[in-house]
Amino acid sequence: PGLPPILQSLHIISIALLFASIGITNLRFLKLALPSHSPSEMIIRLAPWTWASLTALFATGSIFVIARPARYFYNPVAGVKLLTLTLASILKVILVKYAKKKPITGKVLSSAYEQPSLYRFFQSLCGSSPFSPGDGSPIWTT
Repeated sequence: PGLPPILQSLHIISIALLFASIGITNLRFLKLALPSHSPSEMIIRLAPWTWASLTALFATGSIFVIARPARYFYNPVAGVKLLTLTLASILKVILVKYAKKKPITGKVLSSAYEQPSLYRFFQSLCGSSPFSPGDGSPIWTT
C-alpha cells in the first residue's frame, strides 16, 4: 500500500492516454475516424495529450528506475523500450512541427493505407490477386 500502486496506476493511465492519442491520429490518417477534421488539426489538437502522457510516463518511470536500478539497467528490454520511446518522441516533434507549418490533407499520407493501393501492392508482389489461389484464377467462379 502507498506510493508504488499509485505510481503504477498513473503509469498505466498514461500509457492508455498515449495509445489513445496516437490511435486516434492513426485512425484519422486511415480515414476511419473523424472525417470532418483534417489530419493536421488532429495532430495539433492531440499533441498536448501526447506530451502530457509522455511527461507522466517519464516521471513515473524515472521513479521506478531510481527505486530499483538493477532491474532496469541490466534488462535489455528496458534499453530497447527507452530507445523506441525516444525515437517516437523525436518523430512526434517532427510531425507536430510539420503539421503547424504545412497543413496535411491526408491524401498523401493515407494513400499507402488505402485498400486499392494494398491490393495493387499484393498484385505486383504475387503476380496475382491476394485473394486468388496463385495461378491467376479466382477463388470462386460464378
